[in-house]
Amino acid sequence: MKYKFILFMGLFFSANAYTSALSTMTCKILVIADTDIVSNQSEYDHDIKYNFQFEHKNQIISATVGVIRPEHKSILLNKPAKEISRFEVMENASIEYGRILEEELFYDVRLIYTQNGSWIQHNTKLTFWAAEFPSVLNSQTLFGFWSMATDEELFTITLLISPQAPTSDEYDLLATDIAIDIVNQIIDQCQIQLLSDAV
Repeated sequence: MKYKFILFMGLFFSANAYTSALSTMTCKILVIADTDIVSNQSEYDHDIKYNFQFEHKNQIISATVGVIRPEHKSILLNKPAKEISRFEVMENASIEYGRILEEELFYDVRLIYTQNGSWIQHNTKLTFWAAEFPSVLNSQTLFGFWSMATDEELFTITLLISPQAPTSDEYDLLATDIAIDIVNQIIDQCQIQLLSDAV
């Protein structure tokens, strides 16, 4: 399951991307849910992708923070907002993410939360799905996808949350309100910068 997710995330970000937009997202993620965080940072030209994992409330939480651009040819950003609208970009990305969980990773997927919000005067969208393999006992996982679109970029946070001991009698998904708070804590440690300032 873990390796499938890594391959899945690889579809979203291209290591050979070039930069054409005007802004990027930078983060200094030090603490989430009272847990010290050490993130693995990968540079793609002037963008940085952040990956980190930590344990919280008997859950293993894996997170990725990054930027998707049209030139990345990502399945989550077929058209930039300058060609459609920012709302459509975020809506399409959320729908596509859920579709991939179901049709390409072969999970049974149930939408459990979706909410439009705002961050630094930009509209955002946050969605959570409960997903499981129907033939695998206690395989349920919580997936989260947050996005914010500008005219050129799609800024994203993805979460994969699984119980630490899936064979335990105490098998439970992380409560949605706690997962939402984790996303908010990540966002609070990130900022949007002009590319000229980030170089």
